[in-house]
Amino acid sequence: MKEKERPEAERTNASRNGAARSEAESEQPGAARTDAGRTLGDRSEAKQPGEDKADAGPTAAQRLESDCSDEQAQEAFVLQLQLELKQMDDSLSEAEPDPQQMLALVREVQAGQRRRLLRDLLRFWLAAAVVLAGGIWAAGAAPAYYVGAQLALTAATFALVALAGLLRRPLEARRSGKPAERGGDAA
Repeated sequence: MKEKERPEAERTNASRNGAARSEAESEQPGAARTDAGRTLGDRSEAKQPGEDKADAGPTAAQRLESDCSDEQAQEAFVLQLQLELKQMDDSLSEAEPDPQQMLALVREVQAGQRRRLLRDLLRFWLAAAVVLAGGIWAAGAAPAYYVGAQLALTAATFALVALAGLLRRPLEARRSGKPAERGGDAA
């Protein structure tokens, strides 16, 4: 029978059974294979000239048997997997950590964090003291230069903020995947 003449359900069952058969045949050592992956000795797949059309596909009983064997194989696999996982769980020790060790670890981490915090605070206060001392010295020694430096720093700050705003749009567009708008009013 031709493939187009067979009902859709038979074609899908036949292809499923054919795949199951080819998996089972792949386990047979020394089985000769054709280009389609079927064994040459498989009479239901490789048709001989003059064969009767009634022997063309698997019967309903063969399909049912194949479906049952697939389910049994799957159940056997699941059972084997559960057994292996249970053996792994049994072999691993489930010792709970000692509370004293956990408390010692927490204290050690907290002490390290406290040391880093104090170090960072000390650096911040030293930098602030140097900047303030320099500003007070500059204001007392040369007030005109001090005011000029303050104006220059203010202008530089505004320029950096404007530049960051202009560069932000292309970066956000690149992140979101949208093309960047050139020109126009800032949003």
